[in-house]
Amino acid sequence: DRFRLLTGGSRTAMPRQRTLQAAIDWSYHSLEDEEARLFDRLSVFRGGFTLEAVEHVGVGEGDDPLYVMDSLFQLVDKSMVTVINTGTDEARYRLLETLRQYAGERLVESGLADDTRGRHAEYYLNMTHEAQPVIWGTNPAPAFVLLETNHDNLRAALEWAIGSEERETALRLVGNMGFFWTMHRHIHEGDDWSKRAIAMDGEVPPDALASATYAAGLMAVQQMDAPRAEAMYSESLDCYQASGDETWIARMTFFLAGVPW
Repeated sequence: DRFRLLTGGSRTAMPRQRTLQAAIDWSYHSLEDEEARLFDRLSVFRGGFTLEAVEHVGVGEGDDPLYVMDSLFQLVDKSMVTVINTGTDEARYRLLETLRQYAGERLVESGLADDTRGRHAEYYLNMTHEAQPVIWGTNPAPAFVLLETNHDNLRAALEWAIGSEERETALRLVGNMGFFWTMHRHIHEGDDWSKRAIAMDGEVPPDALASATYAAGLMAVQQMDAPRAEAMYSESLDCYQASGDETWIARMTFFLAGVPW
């Protein structure tokens, strides 16, 4: 909490805190309604985001997508949003952490926080889904770079899904990210996310649980935990057999056969 941090050291911090709060208040209240609404919604992003992501997450019911893009550019001009130099043709944007915290509080006050976070999770779930053919292709590197670049947002999506008891979303995110976590050495983190998602209650389609238990098996293999790997792969195989996915039935049979080492 950046604002409370400034008040925690000494009495002299109080005027600084009030000055910071007043400066952001003034900037915020000078925004047009559409700009302020988008600014609030941008607080759900972590680490950076693209224009495409803004178009999906920042456009609420009744909003004009073109107006949203114009509002984003106005926020950049007013120094409320920062442009990240990526060295590529695609621009990325971010909110400084103090501004993101401020915007997040406004978003909660507006009553639109859960809807916006749901849109955010939906967008990044779609991203991981669309990356799967590349991950299982001959050159998976671009997909891994994409997921690493957006890892903070993917973490935020998982946090929301688990906290909101959206079990299917959480399981599918875990399943789609399992191989990435393995290849980019996020083993312990991936293991934690997979355990939390699998432990949730609620009926889900068999393929959702199948992909998450496969990912959990991958994490167990990397940690040389053969009993857990065998249990997770076995559950994944059962789920894929229930869903009738012949490709994954073959894959999981192969993976399971290699567990005893």
